[in-house]
Amino acid sequence: MARKPTRPFGHIAFSKSGHVAKEMQRLSEVKEVQELQVAARFVDSYNELSLGPQITNLRALGQNDHDAAAIVADLPLEIQVTELVDRTYAFAMTAEEYNAGLFTEAVQLTYGARPHRVDPVLHNEALWRVIKKKLAKSYAPPQNATLWLLVFSTGTLYLTEYVEAGVPTVSNALRLARTQLDSSGSRPFDEVWFTDLQTRPVRVWPAAPAPAE
Repeated sequence: MARKPTRPFGHIAFSKSGHVAKEMQRLSEVKEVQELQVAARFVDSYNELSLGPQITNLRALGQNDHDAAAIVADLPLEIQVTELVDRTYAFAMTAEEYNAGLFTEAVQLTYGARPHRVDPVLHNEALWRVIKKKLAKSYAPPQNATLWLLVFSTGTLYLTEYVEAGVPTVSNALRLARTQLDSSGSRPFDEVWFTDLQTRPVRVWPAAPAPAE
């Protein structure tokens, strides 16, 4: 089986007693198992938050097919899973570079380690680039089934939708991906989703219509 190492993910928990604990998880390094784990986490969150018709009967597909299959709204659904990795926009710094403050944004990828420099432009482009790479493969649409692309990240939270000062906000990364998909199309994918495996999954495309004023 193909091996695909990926970064642990999780969060720091603070108890009322003041105890601090790191709650970390790691996906399987076996590619086929990892893809099904990601799909299962996505489906659990999607169903729990009622983001659409319930998804049921999730199962893995063969190596020559898409990564997972399920049923949504009583119709067949196939899912292609791909990872957005932080090394596409975060880069190691020497102690001299870090101490000199030669960066505008930084992120700590490993607890206690020196932060990595973040390239803001590459950060904003990262989501679209991973989607574009999948579109370039020109997959044949499955017969009699809907096909979704599921992008996941185990790195430091890659923000797409969030609340800032009480206002729902769309990140530049998500806005760029949606603009590019609007102009280039999403075929063969009927829907594109993003999940960090910890918070609410976000439908990248098609975007939900804006609420009426």
